[in-house]
Amino acid sequence: MSNYATQQRNQSASADSSVSQKSWGADGYSPSSSSYRAMGLVQQSVTARLSASIEGRTSTTAEQANTQESKNDFSPERVAQRILSHVGNYMEKLQQDGASDDRLSTVFASAKEAVQQGMDDAKEKLEALGWLANGGVQQGIDQTQSLLDEGFDSLESVLFDTNEQVTSALEASLSQSYRREDDEGHDSRGRCR
Repeated sequence: MSNYATQQRNQSASADSSVSQKSWGADGYSPSSSSYRAMGLVQQSVTARLSASIEGRTSTTAEQANTQESKNDFSPERVAQRILSHVGNYMEKLQQDGASDDRLSTVFASAKEAVQQGMDDAKEKLEALGWLANGGVQQGIDQTQSLLDEGFDSLESVLFDTNEQVTSALEASLSQSYRREDDEGHDSRGRCR
């Protein structure tokens, strides 16, 4: 092979590696942040399933999801809170619009199923990437699942409890678990001030 061809190949390889390095670091990825990135994937998968299930009917919830994802806090608590916020806000809107108990029950069951499918999708993707071998990733997923289960139980109690004596502590807890995160111009339930 000629010296010119070897030099061209080396320059090309050098240029390719510098481009690779730029794209490698463009999103802030580092191998030590796999737990953080995994929780982002969990949120993305669940939000996609949830959007396809119930949220596709309103544009404000999709806009809220985009706003939330840009804040880049993918702790199990924040991921669960955002997911429950989407469901809670949508269910509250249905109630305000006069939806029947049957309709609310059907939508709630659909939302729970969509969230579980999203969690399953995320686990499948993380397994394919080999990230579930990282104990921190699995722990984050387990914690998120636990928080989602607790949140759905609380939400279900508030939405479907026929007893008017629902404690204010439970309502306050639920309000905190699914309140909108973009508080500017909105009250804790997402209504415009």
